[in-house]
Amino acid sequence: MYSTVLIVRDDPLKCVSYCNYLEVEELKKYLDIGGKLIYLGSNPVWYFQSQIGTAADFYPGNFLFDYLKIKHFQDGKMAESNGAISLFGPYKDIRIDSAKAYQKDFHLLNIESLSAKNEASQVYKYTGNFSSSLPQGSMNGLPVGVEYLGENYRTFVLSYPLYYFKQEDAKNLINTVVERMNAPSYVEGQKNPSEIHSFALMQNYPNPFNPVTNISYLLAKRSFVTMKVFDILGREVTTLVNKEQPAGEHSVQFDASSLPSGIYIYSIKAGEFRESKKLVLLK
Repeated sequence: MYSTVLIVRDDPLKCVSYCNYLEVEELKKYLDIGGKLIYLGSNPVWYFQSQIGTAADFYPGNFLFDYLKIKHFQDGKMAESNGAISLFGPYKDIRIDSAKAYQKDFHLLNIESLSAKNEASQVYKYTGNFSSSLPQGSMNGLPVGVEYLGENYRTFVLSYPLYYFKQEDAKNLINTVVERMNAPSYVEGQKNPSEIHSFALMQNYPNPFNPVTNISYLLAKRSFVTMKVFDILGREVTTLVNKEQPAGEHSVQFDASSLPSGIYIYSIKAGEFRESKKLVLLK
């Protein structure tokens, strides 16, 4: 089984090439057993379900909603983009290479906005050199990238054709996505538990962070796991995990969008195992 599936589509125009029903079903099976899917390219909504129109909401039963964690899309027909702005680290801003941009004004057309469900993260937003009051700037600030780092599988979708990025930006993006998805690596849920001989709580990554970070931990045997976050005064902020989990490596995402900058403590209880670590939120 492949550790990671990477789909790159550099055609900025809608074309006849899209993922058919059987291919989507195979992707579902792959993700159900812990796969990792990265999509970098034009029109992901068109690609996965040949969606026609300028906007749509997605609901349970839809591949985009259930697996890619996308709840809404918008396609500004007149909007023009010259890059994407990072919404949180470690992702860096992406700039369009003017020597490659085929559109007038060195911008790209047909970039889809992608809004994430609550369990996923919006990692990039649309940008261009036009005022938001103009049709060319109508999508300024809308989300265009969705990352899902779940315990069951991991996905990343960005609706920009990779070819048109500046080379350094493209390289940074690929390195960051692969690192955050831990690819190549074991398939979540498929690693032999006998390979893990002890419980452990890992340092969150990134740290410092703003506003989302990931926390990984090891379970030597099936345990009821509770993980909570506290402020520096010991007041409980949130519960991240509160359920029984199998032996293996697990991860959870902590979104501190509503919290002020500062030092926080995350603590895990799993059977007799107890451990706490500090994390730093910088806004």
